[in-house]
Amino acid sequence: MTASDELTKLAARAKQAEQRAAAAGGKARADLQQEVEAARASAQEQAEKLRQSADEGKDKISVW
Repeated sequence: MTASDELTKLAARAKQAEQRAAAAGGKARADLQQEVEAARASAQEQAEKLRQSADEGKDKISVW
């Protein structure tokens, strides 16, 4: 193989590596977005439980 052929192959491999890195970055971003959404939903659920607990406790405190 000539140096030109080797350089062409190397350039092709570099382009594939760039494409894989870009795809991995996109996947990582999508995974992160899912984790953020799940955390937000969990936090909202916990906040609702806390509100309900506070409302129930309010009646007990008023009685005292």
